[in-house]
Amino acid sequence: LVFGDVSNGAAMDIQQLTQMARSMVTRYGMSEKMGPLQFGQQDELVFLGRDLAEQRDYSEEVAEEIDGEVHQLVDSAYARVRKLLSDNIAKLHGVANALLERETLSAEEFEEVFSAA
Repeated sequence: LVFGDVSNGAAMDIQQLTQMARSMVTRYGMSEKMGPLQFGQQDELVFLGRDLAEQRDYSEEVAEEIDGEVHQLVDSAYARVRKLLSDNIAKLHGVANALLERETLSAEEFEEVFSAA
């Protein structure tokens, strides 16, 4: 937002966002289009070095619909966050400057900086 592009430091955040959106659609039934259904079976495969593996039990068409819903959730969240940050750009700069000065902020320090901006 500030520099006009997405930094590669956000890679882990993007990965977590994508996993969360996919879980919302496939595990928790939180998609209006797909309905309150669970897609994919969770299998424990600890012996293969993984905690869980997902076995796909749905068609390619359903997989494409799931991908579309995941994209919609991610795109919607991205737009909301950009608007929220744009609407509060002074607060963003205030917190960023405080972090540059002190490196870490306690909850009280954060509140003080956030409310002052």
